[in-house]
Amino acid sequence: MGDTISTAGLSPANDIQSVEWAQIPTLDLALLRSNEGKQKLVKQLEDCMCEHGIFYITNHGIPSNEMDLQVAIAKEFFGLSLEEKMKFHSMRKFLAGCSEGYRPVSTNKDVTGVEDNIQIYMMTLPYEQIEEAHPTPITASIEAIRNLVKSCHEKVLHPLLHLIAIILELPDEYTLVQAHSVDKKSTSQFRYIHYSATRAANEKKIYVGAHTDLDVLTMHFPQPIAALQITGSESERVPAESPWQWVQPRQDAVLINVGDALASLSGGYFRAALHRVHRPPVGQDHVDRVGILYFSRSKDDLVLDPLTQSAKLQRLGLLDVVHSEIGRGTTMAQWVRRKQRHKQDSGEGNQDGTGQT
Repeated sequence: MGDTISTAGLSPANDIQSVEWAQIPTLDLALLRSNEGKQKLVKQLEDCMCEHGIFYITNHGIPSNEMDLQVAIAKEFFGLSLEEKMKFHSMRKFLAGCSEGYRPVSTNKDVTGVEDNIQIYMMTLPYEQIEEAHPTPITASIEAIRNLVKSCHEKVLHPLLHLIAIILELPDEYTLVQAHSVDKKSTSQFRYIHYSATRAANEKKIYVGAHTDLDVLTMHFPQPIAALQITGSESERVPAESPWQWVQPRQDAVLINVGDALASLSGGYFRAALHRVHRPPVGQDHVDRVGILYFSRSKDDLVLDPLTQSAKLQRLGLLDVVHSEIGRGTTMAQWVRRKQRHKQDSGEGNQDGTGQT
């Protein structure tokens, strides 16, 4: 492994001179405190999700020390011996349609001949009896993990879902909030990801190829190392000449991107963000990268068809626009299982179909 603990000598993202950062909008959730600010946020969010599918949020109310703690937990877990981590291997659960537990770096190469470079620890909601199912670094901090996930819902996801319901002109502005309760049975997933600088230095430049996430919204917690890239293309078959731009890490903001499930619920009105993960730029490429993400998915039984009660989608004629992969009548749980099994059947079992960023 590379240096999973120290970031000594790391060039701050804003000091990397050769990098051209993507122009990504920022939404200030402090605007929710007034009706005027709320209406401004509705317009900004609609523009973001239709044009970019990705945006930063500031003043979200999640203390930075809570997010820093998760990085420390991840580093402690990934610092365990392989033997200890393999006690929590996810493959048995993965084959049963549940992506949870540890997924080690694979000895396989992908279809382009590139080495795998990712190890992941995944936790799927709800967290009943998690103390018996997870390793010591996780169980020792389980209340902190639960509290952070609760904060993700109450301080970020629910306000955004409320605004999305307003954008779609749903009769009940809390329809989507109710479908994303932290207490509902779902496949929402909290995830720690480790990318090895040493392994990447051998040959690999692309950590994870172009993909969209399968979920509703993905939260990327702040970290100092650049790696995420986006492009203007809307197809995963990205032309070789397509320009990819770096997403700037920001310690003052959480990055959010739209996933396939939300694109489907909106009849394609909202855009799922196409992205990939690249080896960090020079100045940061000598340090291992640890990602902390939350993949928000609705309750298991929500059907991902375009929302027929949306006055906006009715006017735009989008009620019959069915997501090409998801299809009509597919529930959230069915969509997750299908993506997981597709990856396994196609020999891509070293990824779980949700995207690793």
